[in-house]
Parts: sequence; structure tokens; C-alpha cells
Amino acid sequence: YSFNSNPVTVSAVGNLDYAGFSSAYEGCVGGTFTLTLSQAQVVDVYVQIVITGTAANGTDYTAIPTSVLIPAGQTVASIDLNPLEDGIAEGMESVTIATVNPCTGGVSSSATINIRDNTPATISATDTTLCLGQSTQLDANGGITYSWTPTTGLSNPNIKNPVATPSVTTTYTCNMTFGACTKTVSQTIYVGNPTASITANPAGIICNGGTVQLTAASTGVSPYSYLWSTGATTPVINVTTGGAYN
Repeated sequence: YSFNSNPVTVSAVGNLDYAGFSSAYEGCVGGTFTLTLSQAQVVDVYVQIVITGTAANGTDYTAIPTSVLIPAGQTVASIDLNPLEDGIAEGMESVTIATVNPCTGGVSSSATINIRDNTPATISATDTTLCLGQSTQLDANGGITYSWTPTTGLSNPNIKNPVATPSVTTTYTCNMTFGACTKTVSQTIYVGNPTASITANPAGIICNGGTVQLTAASTGVSPYSYLWSTGATTPVINVTTGGAYN
């Protein structure tokens, strides 16, 4: 076998077949390096490779050997890159595999895959407390595919950001997939059909100069805010003059 007449080239690809995602991701998405001979040989070909990059072989990803076999009669061998989840925010790291010309010692071909931290799963809502008949938009992040339960009141249970119009207080759970990972997040949307009332103590008629304590109450979802016709913002006020208060 002559390396000069039958060189080995290296190519690389991330394993997440989705627009905008070309990297590998810790614990979830791997990558593949492919070594390709220009033509098949009648004997096994052992290719010596050099592994470099900012990610550590055997620490940040499953250990990759420095010699790869391309069997007789074949032209291709694959090397799997399996990033390991370490729970440490490290930013983007790289893995480069190169083939070396044994005659010159120079790099013949190389390819690189970047490893990124796992994307955390998050969920939010434009408003978590609604009156009956109102809507809010949910928004989940950290996946590629999304599935919401329960589906009741959702505009679309299979997108990342459905509009929710629940008729009762509901906890929505989003199950998302990201490569080999499944993530789950939940958000409770509170629904109320509030009524308000005011009670007076003492009730009825009082003499001039007396004081009446007015207390506002609601059946809605707390916390509440108050604004009396007097300008007061507390749930209880004391009044000393007759009149209508709201």
C-alpha cells in the first residue's frame, strides 16, 4: 500500500440532521468522522491519525484510538464522536482528526467537529394568571421536537410556542427531544372567574362622626391589587362620611 498514490481523506459531520445545528452537543448529539481511501486495497489498511483540539480525548468525549482499520476491499471507515455530559459550562470545544503522510510527516487531510454544552430546557408564558376566556402564549426552548400535554386549550400541541386558552387552572407539560436526549418542563396557568364584594362593619346606618370599616374581597386568583374610589390601595379602608364607595 502506498499512501502517496492512495491518500486517505477525512470528513466530519454532526449527527443532528436539523437546520442550524452542525455541532455535537454534550450527552445528546454526537458526530462522525469518515476516513476515505481513494481506492480499495487488497490488504487491510491501518491509518494512523492525530487527534487535536481544545476538547480532551477520553475526558470530554469517549476515547478515540490513534489507529483506524480500513478493511481490505473497502474504502471507508467511520469514527464516532460521543461527547460526554459533565455539567460544566465550558463554551464551545473542538475535536480535530488528521491523517498524516508517513513519508513526509505532514498532515494529509483533516476535519473538525465542535462540541457545545447541552442546551438547557426552559419554559415561559406571557401571562401565568388569566381570567376565564383569556389566552397566553407558552414558549419552550432546548429541543428540536416538542409535544405538549394536556392538549386541551392549546392552538397546536406540537410546536414550541402554542397559544393556551385554558378554561380551568392547568399545568402544561412540554416533552422535547434533542438528539438522544429527552427533556421535560412544566408551567401552570391559573384561571379565575373572579367576583368582588365589599362588606361594611358596622353595617347599616351610623351616627354622624362614626366610622365604618369597608373590606374588599375577591374570589379570583391572588395576589390582588386594590383601588378604591377614594384613591386608597389597601383591602380595608375606614370612612367617616356617607356616600357610595367602590
